[in-house]
Amino acid sequence: MSSNSNDNYKMVHIFRDGKETIKDRFFVLYTAGELFPELFNEYTYVYLEHVVWYGVLAHRLERETRLRDAMAALGVHGDVVTIYADNRAV
Repeated sequence: MSSNSNDNYKMVHIFRDGKETIKDRFFVLYTAGELFPELFNEYTYVYLEHVVWYGVLAHRLERETRLRDAMAALGVHGDVVTIYADNRAV
């Protein structure tokens, strides 16, 4: 099954400290709070960022936001995204 034909089967790679820690087709179904609990515990704001040809799109994640829904809101289809956290509102 192609990862582009079904949003439930996107491959997710997460890198931390230069090492791949998660590689799973089903992690897009989990909430951001389940995937990144340490970010939500330490920081006020957590964002999903997607670079496009005309600039940078960002989506503020809530603990209950499914990664798939945030990616769909930004129009991400198999592209590289960045998750980052900050204590300042954008």
